[in-house]
Amino acid sequence: MITFNDFIREKGLFSILKDLYDITSLSENQEDLLLLVFNKIMNTEFDDSTPNHIDLIGDIYEKTVDLEYRKNFGEFYTPRVIVNHILESIGYTYNNIIRHKKIIDISCGAGSFLIVSSKTLKKSLLISYQNQELKDISIETVKKILAEIRNNIFGIDLNPIACILCQLNLFLSVFDIIRVIYEKEPNYQLECFNIKNINALSLSNEEEYDYIVGNPPYLFIRDITRQHRQMIEKSNLETNIGQYDYYQIFIEIGLNILKDHGSLGYIIPDSILALSNRRIIRKYVYEHSKIREICIVGSQFEDPVVSNVILILKKEKDGNKRMENLISIKEMNGDRHSTRELNQKLIEKFDFKFQIYLNAIDVKIIDHLNENFPKLGNLMNDASYHIILSRGIELGKGGKIVYCQVCQKYFPIPKKELICPVCRNLINLESLETIITDEIPLEGGLDYQKFLFSMNRYKVNEIKYINIKKNGINYKNNRLYKDRIIIRQLNQNKLICATYDSNLLTSQSFYNLRILKSDIKEFNNYYLLGLINSHLLSYYYCKTFSSYKKLFPRILIEKIKNLPIKVPQTEHEKKCSREIISLVKKILMNPDDLINSENQINSLVFDLYEISEEKRRYISQEFKVS
Repeated sequence: MITFNDFIREKGLFSILKDLYDITSLSENQEDLLLLVFNKIMNTEFDDSTPNHIDLIGDIYEKTVDLEYRKNFGEFYTPRVIVNHILESIGYTYNNIIRHKKIIDISCGAGSFLIVSSKTLKKSLLISYQNQELKDISIETVKKILAEIRNNIFGIDLNPIACILCQLNLFLSVFDIIRVIYEKEPNYQLECFNIKNINALSLSNEEEYDYIVGNPPYLFIRDITRQHRQMIEKSNLETNIGQYDYYQIFIEIGLNILKDHGSLGYIIPDSILALSNRRIIRKYVYEHSKIREICIVGSQFEDPVVSNVILILKKEKDGNKRMENLISIKEMNGDRHSTRELNQKLIEKFDFKFQIYLNAIDVKIIDHLNENFPKLGNLMNDASYHIILSRGIELGKGGKIVYCQVCQKYFPIPKKELICPVCRNLINLESLETIITDEIPLEGGLDYQKFLFSMNRYKVNEIKYINIKKNGINYKNNRLYKDRIIIRQLNQNKLICATYDSNLLTSQSFYNLRILKSDIKEFNNYYLLGLINSHLLSYYYCKTFSSYKKLFPRILIEKIKNLPIKVPQTEHEKKCSREIISLVKKILMNPDDLINSENQINSLVFDLYEISEEKRRYISQEFKVS
């Protein structure tokens, strides 16, 4: 019986595929890499009974190719549980009507989705012939089954190596059919699958598909090559504006080539849910599809910073049907799934954020806060006040800097290449130094100021010293650090973490917030600190900005500007404000004894924001407060 490896050798399949995809454009290293992967494939025994058999060729590629190389293509190969979930959610299953329906993965990689799709379609076709044994079907029918699979499974990828591997994977997925054909017709002319080595931007809207699936590349705009950025910017797209991510372009392209009422299923970063830069793609999705499912899956790939969601869409032109749609909200946890529903029409209400953890009580509370209280950003633009909000010194927490001999300036150490951000010349690593120290040096003491190194709520934990005389470092205006609120980027037990200080310098990991002018003396920095550290505003933050985030949640400056702020106006409100100010000062004097004072502040803030007793209890449960 012919094996898959024998089949590859006898048919010269590797040479056919190398000719099909122009590998002359590959660098010498890439050609060597392709040869190395192929040799490993040829030394592997393939068997359909292999446990979790889905993408063995892709597995070989992943184990052979360095992660950093694959990240340059945005390549993260998809676990089987995700592939199965997406295909089931879009209805691409053998017991549904999938014959003569076209499915495409426009970033197919080695073909994880297409492998399972081909096996699913094969099973569906065998059932339709009322016999699941290939040996009992006529050879002409077997050839028709293979042709129908080939004519309805499509894939594209920018990486020619990925296309070659995908072809091999697809041949392997239907090798039982191929074997039957070749045993009876050894001279059968083999045709390759519809896997094209093209850019997804070149797809025509005239050719539509019933299903779109995939794991689009995770590349932020700064990581996309200049050539591809230019192609994106010249394309007839609506979402290629601002600080976009490559995956959002793939969502728009997918919806464009999808038939009416066709289904799309992607696994993408969870940044789509609430990040302001992703508003344009959320609005596009809202206006072109029924959002059938959002499933939180957490980190599924090798890069631990990426946390993911599965997005299932159904193309729908009828606006009324879109508004009536109920979004299924799921959370994948091992074999268990928790499911809730959210009205799609609520998305527009929340400025096109996918607020997936809001229930009816949350909606009422957030509506109340949004409709009755100005945002901090609005107050910053109000001439009645002068409020400043800024990050600290543009410097990493460790204080590492390098020196450019050409510009004769210092810069924070670059994250990637050691290249000067101004003149683009290489920087000598020997110029690396640290400007944050535990103690002031014996010489040059006047060049150092106190520097906040770590903090908790209402408390400065650790102080170091920073050299303030390094030409080129953006230290910011010194008045920024006077008598102000400091907000840490990372929350503390789901609570916003802020304190007060009069002179410590900070890095960009902290925000500095200061009221410079207010005609209402009760609206001052101490009062504002009490509001920001309150459970109510932390609840608002969690529910509107960060509730979806499973890994490394950060408080962004744009989110601080969106916090609802109560400015005391009446005598009663001013009295509450004075009590908050007194309690905040008390905590700052003794931050290790704050529970009772914090409870009093929370109660006063609830009063100021007119939160009912029932809703207070509900909010308190979020933070496990009795």
